[in-house]
Amino acid sequence: MENDGKKDDAKTESEGRESQLFLSIFDSSQEAANALKLFRENLSKKGKLETGAANQFGSDAFMGTDPYQGKTIVVQKGHCLVGAVGFQQDKEGESQLAELMKQMK
Repeated sequence: MENDGKKDDAKTESEGRESQLFLSIFDSSQEAANALKLFRENLSKKGKLETGAANQFGSDAFMGTDPYQGKTIVVQKGHCLVGAVGFQQDKEGESQLAELMKQMK
């Protein structure tokens, strides 16, 4: 996915597999919303999009499986996209993402 925003990654390890958290910062909420839409479309075409998942994060979130990164959850928070990839269990990814979002201002 092309992105003019800044991106930071944090890596964690669980059950011998590395997962990553990411934060992409955009100039506006609208740019973040557009990126979220493109991300969702790309995941639905090249991977698997889970319906009704990630409800704890609201309507600006989705979960699926990327063919390269594995399990993926992405949330829009203001002018940022926040996500977790490569986790084994849904609860694990949701927990890691929730912790990162608590630390965001």
